[in-house]
Order: sequence, then structure tokens, then C-alpha cells
Amino acid sequence: MTRYSGWLIIALCGLRAGLTHAGATGQVCPRYVQSAQWQWLYGYLSLSVVPTQCARQLPERHIEPMFNELARLEAGDSRWRNPSGLFNQLTCLEALADDEPVWHIEPARADVGNDATVDALCNPP
Repeated sequence: MTRYSGWLIIALCGLRAGLTHAGATGQVCPRYVQSAQWQWLYGYLSLSVVPTQCARQLPERHIEPMFNELARLEAGDSRWRNPSGLFNQLTCLEALADDEPVWHIEPARADVGNDATVDALCNPP
């Protein structure tokens, strides 16, 4: 082993550690939200969300970074309320409707928890 090999191993280990640390933050897509637009839909004020292709390919456990991006985009809007309920709806849609082109989340829907949101097919009362 040459003296440079040791440094290469250390450098690669450091790079790997950096990737592991970055992965631990959950940020694995450059963007998660392609677009988000408020509209009235079936009597509910709805935020129509179009996820990026990258976001659609992620396992459910990565929904939090997507929700955080959406919250940053919409935080200044007075219609952005009931974040826990919106999070449950988004998690449900990612799990049950990831092939739908647009996901609709409504702040007026009750925050009933994730399981009850799934039982209501992402549309709790």
C-alpha cells in the first residue's frame, strides 16, 4: 500500500460520512413541489399540489421534507392552516395516490391522525 492509498481511503470515508449525514436530513430531492395553487374544489378550499418526479419516487418516510418545502412556499398565505391535518393528508396521498397528477389537500378537513386519514381515503370529514 502506498502512502497515498491511506489518504484516499480517509478521503473516501469522509465523503461517505458526508453523504450519510446529508441523507440523514431526509433531503434527497433538489425540489419536491413542482407547483402549488389554491382553488375551490368540491366545496373545499384546496391546495392543489403537483409533486416533482423525484418526490413521486420516494418512499413514504421522505414526505416530511416535501411537506417542509410546501410549508415554506405557503407559510405567508393566510389560507395555510391546520398543518398537522395537511401533513396527514399529504402522507396519505403519497401512499395511496402517488400516481395521481395532482394531490389536493384541504385545511378545513379535520386533523384525525394518520390512520384515520388513511381510513377516510385521505379525505377526513
